[in-house]
Parts: sequence; C-alpha cells; structure tokens
Amino acid sequence: MNLSSSGTTSAIRLLTLTLAACAPLACGRSEPVSSASAITLAAASAANAASPGSSVGGFVLLASGSISVDDRSASSPQILGGDVGAAGIGTPSSAQTVVIGSEAAVDRTRVVVGQRVTLRDRAVVGVVRATTLTAPFATFTAPLVPFAAPPALPPIHPFTSGADAVIVNSGQTVQMAPGKKGAVLVRGTLELTGGLYEMASLTLDNDARLVARARSVVRISQGLRGADRIRILVATTPKPSFTR
Repeated sequence: MNLSSSGTTSAIRLLTLTLAACAPLACGRSEPVSSASAITLAAASAANAASPGSSVGGFVLLASGSISVDDRSASSPQILGGDVGAAGIGTPSSAQTVVIGSEAAVDRTRVVVGQRVTLRDRAVVGVVRATTLTAPFATFTAPLVPFAAPPALPPIHPFTSGADAVIVNSGQTVQMAPGKKGAVLVRGTLELTGGLYEMASLTLDNDARLVARARSVVRISQGLRGADRIRILVATTPKPSFTR
C-alpha cells in the first residue's frame, strides 16, 4: 500500500501519534508515506469518542491538500479506528481530493471526507462526505453525505533537525531519547522514550516498527517513508493527546 499526501499542511495520526514533517508531516509540498503492501494505522479510542469527522484527534489521515491510498494486497483492513480526510486546499479542480485504491479498506465505522472522492475497484469504506463521488465497483455506506471541510490542523512551528544519522538494523530494538536527529533509518524496532524529536528524515523499511513508550512529538523536515508491513504504535493504553 502506498500513502501520499500533498498540500500546504498535512498530518498522519496514528494511535494519537502524529508524525510531523515540518510538523505535522508538512513542508508545503508533497511528502509521501509509501508502502507496497500492508501498513496498519490506528487512532486512539479516546480520540474517537467525538462524532466521526468532527475532530483532528479522530483522523488517521488528515491533509489540507489531497490524500491517495493506493492498491493493497493484504488480507486485513489497512486503516483502522479513524477518519480519512482532505480539505483540498491548493488542489486543482480537475484533481481528486481523496483516492482510496483498489481493494483498500478504511474502518467502516469512520468517515472519508473530501470534495472529490474516488473509490477504486473493491475498495471498502464507511460513510463518504463529498461533493462528487466516483465508486462504480466499491463498497460504501449510503447515502452520500454532502461535503463539509474537515477540522483545521494544529499550527506548524519552524524547527531545525540534527546531523547525526541513526540506523536500527533488522532484529534490533533501540530506545531513542528525545532531541535533534539526522536521517533515521529503521529496519528493526525503534522505541521513542518520550519528548520532542526533530529529524531530518524518517525511513521505515520492511517490517519496521516505531513504538511510542511515552508522549512523543516527532517532527521531520525532509520526509517520512515506509515500506511493506510497517507498524506505528503506542506501547500502552493511550490517553487523549498521549502522543502527537
């Protein structure tokens, strides 16, 4: 599965862990998060107590521009426990705001929000809030709900990353203290001990794990990318705003 987002500001919210590129996941340009197979995303249940689509904390994927979730090949749902939405700011009127790829799945108890939404063959989602919907061979919860802009993202603050690279090899589990980092490459398991992390880039290789052990804020200046079967998790039962 390949996730990509574009626009002046975008955010990915995972188990109340918001990964930030230029905080959160934004630099005023496209910042792809890619995976050729299965990536498991989940939002915290506490954040989802509000009505679907009504709060930032309820979104697994949220962008001011556009979002594309490409085709999947895994047997389990890919995007769990949260909403998917994009405001379409800066997106051409001829372009789709949200695309859910062939056989991709979004939690059917949540909502997909976008001005122009395309659900490709055999995609499965819940309620769709859109002005136009293209879904000839997809499954969604009828009827189509009129588009209403998703909530605004939190403000983005300038920051500088570090220079020292970090590599976590396959089979390794490394605990990382907060601070400024260079390029971070994870092939094993990287555990965040809590605090503010400012990275030049973050790459999650095949089967990599990123685990927040305590409240963590991750800011990335150059890009976030993930390969096959990556997981981004919290280690304990999350509280509201446990991590950002």
